Amino acid sequence: MLDRVCQAWGVTLCLDEIFFHRDPVLVAVEPHSMVWVAGQRGPDRTGDSWCRVLQQWPGLVRVVSDAGTGLARGVKLLNEARAGSAPEPAQVPAKPVQIGLDVFHTEREMQRVVGRQWARAEKLVDTAAQADQQVAHAKQRGIDARGAAGRARAAWGKAERAFDEVVQVDAAVERIRAALTLVRLDGQLNDRVWAQAQITDALRALGGEAWRKVRRLLDDTRTLHHLDWMHAQLAQAVREPL
Repeated sequence: MLDRVCQAWGVTLCLDEIFFHRDPVLVAVEPHSMVWVAGQRGPDRTGDSWCRVLQQWPGLVRVVSDAGTGLARGVKLLNEARAGSAPEPAQVPAKPVQIGLDVFHTEREMQRVVGRQWARAEKLVDTAAQADQQVAHAKQRGIDARGAAGRARAAWGKAERAFDEVVQVDAAVERIRAALTLVRLDGQLNDRVWAQAQITDALRALGGEAWRKVRRLLDDTRTLHHLDWMHAQLAQAVREPL
C-alpha cells in the first residue's frame, strides 16, 4: 500500500539497466531522495518491458536516462497509452513524459576517448625518449649518430604534435563539461542557448571517428533538457523573479 501511495507522487525518475549474469534488471531511482524505487529483473530491456515498469507511476512527467533505444521506446509507448486512455471525471489528464539524457554517460564517453589520446601521446613521448637514448649510445660508441638524431627529431616532432592536440582536446572537453552543469563558472544559471553555443564551439576540436558517439550525444536535443526543466521549475516556483 505504501509503495502505491508513493508511486502516485513520483514525477521524475532516473532509469538504467544493470545486469546479473547477462539478465537485465530495469532500475529506477528517484533523484531528489536517491531512493531506489524499482528493480525489476527482466524479462528483457525492450520498450514493452520499460513501459510496464513506468506505468506504475501515474504522475511521472520526466525521466533521465542514457540514449538506449529500449528506454526511449518505453517512454513512447507510455505516452501513447496515456493519450489513448480517458481520465476519470475528477482526474487531471496525465502529461506526456519527457526524456532527458543523463550527463554521466556523456562525460564517461568523453573521458574514455581523452584517456586513449593521452595514452597515445605518452607512448609517443616514451618512443622519442628512447630515440634520444639511441643517439647518446651511438655517440658513446663513436658511431655516426646523424641518422639516429634525425629519427629522434622526427619522433619528438610527432610526440609534440600529439601532445598539443590532446591538450586542445582536453580543454574542449572541459568546456563541454562546464556547459552541461546547472551553474556557469561566472555564477549565473546555465541555459540551453549559452550551453549549446559552448558545445558547438568546443566540438570543432573533437574531430575524427573516435568522437562520433560523443558528437551524437551532444547533438541530441535531449542532452540539455535538464536545463530547460530547471528554468521551467524555477518559473513555476517564483512567479515574479528579480
